[in-house]
Amino acid sequence: MENSAKKIAEYLLQIKAIKLQPSNPFTWASGWRSPIYCDNRKTLSFPEVRSYIRDSFCALIPELYPQVEMIAGVATGAIAHGVLTADKLGLPFIYVRSEAKEHGLGNQIEGYYEKGQKVVVVEDLISTGGSSLNAVKALREAGCEVLGMIAIFTYEFKKASDSFAAGKCNIDTLCNYSTLIDTAAQAGYVTESDVETLKKWRVDHKKEFSEVDFSGNAMLVNDFSLVARLSDTEPSHSGIRLSVQAYLNPFLGTLAADPINKLLENLVAEMEKFDGWKEIRIDN
Repeated sequence: MENSAKKIAEYLLQIKAIKLQPSNPFTWASGWRSPIYCDNRKTLSFPEVRSYIRDSFCALIPELYPQVEMIAGVATGAIAHGVLTADKLGLPFIYVRSEAKEHGLGNQIEGYYEKGQKVVVVEDLISTGGSSLNAVKALREAGCEVLGMIAIFTYEFKKASDSFAAGKCNIDTLCNYSTLIDTAAQAGYVTESDVETLKKWRVDHKKEFSEVDFSGNAMLVNDFSLVARLSDTEPSHSGIRLSVQAYLNPFLGTLAADPINKLLENLVAEMEKFDGWKEIRIDN
């Protein structure tokens, strides 16, 4: 398995499905700034790579879950990999949307399944685990027995491992962040100083890169702390609230909604009090 993980890391770097830029971090959709960007959809464009990933899934799934009866892919990134895996294993396939459709039959799960079927979920990437566990939740609510999840790659965030433990879902991956960084260093993709930065980011990714400015008005310091710098000449309270809500939205899959809503209510309440420039910090 260790050799397989290294081989997949080599593939991901070679085809630029993973890019490393410690000196010029990327900005994720969540607002986090990151020295790494992963786009496993690119693997589908390379027959040798996608076949190796498929074969790795097909070797691991029966070993871990010999009782598996169905493969489920998480939309959209893992649909193709799930289909390839299910086809080689001779198993039925379904996929899970992030939410139910607002039209037609309103399905969140597409394909035929029966209650009680034993399902292994295939995912392409694990970051915080929120969207992945949302798929697990949908399958369980539909009556499926989720045996576990297997993904191509994980950032190895503690937040993700804690979330999967809390969700009582086994998680395994073909490759991980630690193996990738070691492989990148050995192949000369990054320098020794870059390696230290990359390893530090995985442990403390929010503190290292992720203070994000909302047009000079507000920034997230951590999950339950917010700093807002406001001006009575640029009140735009609703705009700031919308920006903060949009920023926090990716976390709602793994964080309780009530504390987030309370934080926003407190922020708005403080906004009403300010006079001139003021920095507001709210710890929830």
